Amino acid sequence: MILLPILIFLPTSEKALALDKDLGQFYRFYAHQYRENGHKVCNAYARPTMQSQPTRGNAVSINITNRPSLGERHVISLNMGAKIRASVPVVLTVEQMPFYLNSYETFAFPKPSQEKKLLQLLKDANTMVVRATLQNGTKVTDAYSLRGVISSVRTIDRACLRP
Repeated sequence: MILLPILIFLPTSEKALALDKDLGQFYRFYAHQYRENGHKVCNAYARPTMQSQPTRGNAVSINITNRPSLGERHVISLNMGAKIRASVPVVLTVEQMPFYLNSYETFAFPKPSQEKKLLQLLKDANTMVVRATLQNGTKVTDAYSLRGVISSVRTIDRACLRP
């Protein structure tokens, strides 16, 4: 109640930060809620447990995002932390099943038709491995623990039922 008058005087980025809400940590996964262009967005994310090139920093992550205002649910993306070489596919492997991802800049995405199957595999598996070639030619491998993905996805589903 008292936050609203304070938020009016904050710069836009500080307003956005004040509206961010951590929804919890579930082993290796986190759930988060925020506003994007005035609409509620919820995402579950995790950082790799192993990186072959750790100098890429904290941006490296898997994200599962709900944007109710756009009708988007369980959109999966990976941030590789550096620009990806477009001519070489990013390969995400779960339970020995490879998924060849599309890439743009630092991000990689499964085809929309693959997201449901991939999410189910993420829920059923313990680990996943992502291999990519960066724009500078460096080959990288990131390994993720999938422990907590089910709870974090349930949490963002509850938090982002409606816009």
